[in-house]
Amino acid sequence: MSNPEELIAEAESPDEAANTLVEAFKSYKLEAPEQAANCLEKAIGMFVQRGQFRRSANFKTDLGELYENELQDIKKAIQSYEDASEWYKGDSATALSNKCALKAADLYCDDSIKDYTKAATTYERVAKESLNNSLAKWSLKEYFLKAILCRLADSNDYASANAVLQRFLQWDPSFQTTKEYELSSKLIDAVKDGSSDDIALASKNFDKFSRLDGMKVRILNTIKNNVVAAPVDIDEDFT
Repeated sequence: MSNPEELIAEAESPDEAANTLVEAFKSYKLEAPEQAANCLEKAIGMFVQRGQFRRSANFKTDLGELYENELQDIKKAIQSYEDASEWYKGDSATALSNKCALKAADLYCDDSIKDYTKAATTYERVAKESLNNSLAKWSLKEYFLKAILCRLADSNDYASANAVLQRFLQWDPSFQTTKEYELSSKLIDAVKDGSSDDIALASKNFDKFSRLDGMKVRILNTIKNNVVAAPVDIDEDFT
């Protein structure tokens, strides 16, 4: 098994070296994912040096998937997806850029990271950029719901979540007719009231309509646990 430096040294040109590294990545990714990642990182660096950002973005997405699924290195997966998103954006490939940004946002919600603020701002940005896109508009309610969940998971910040919810209604008034809006509104009220039972009930009712995926369940559990652990305000009269 050759290392990246050996493959580069044996190549007759930078293009041949980069392409050889890509082929090595394809060969190694199942049996030697770390070696595959090293090869692809080197190849991407060479493509970037030559200004081939669209090609770099394609392979950076592949690299993100390798880090996420094979190596379980969530931080490197996030960085790879974010790099790919920026390069796609620079090439006016908005749909691909947003797809990678959303992959990164989902990983920010991973139990090993839990950067809910970063995730929320990404969902909100992608939602705003999708308002006038007829193909992406059907996904708005999903982005809105994920953003609200993340705002609530971030230290019971129901005030921020409510402000964001009102902004979403300004962007898309039809959101108010959806089950996602109903869940968002009920969760905000439940967190404000400090009621873990209301959080559980709202989640259960939504799940009957639309099955909650694993990521949403984890975030909802975080919200519920934060409410249970929150200190109770006690009004005392010392007179």
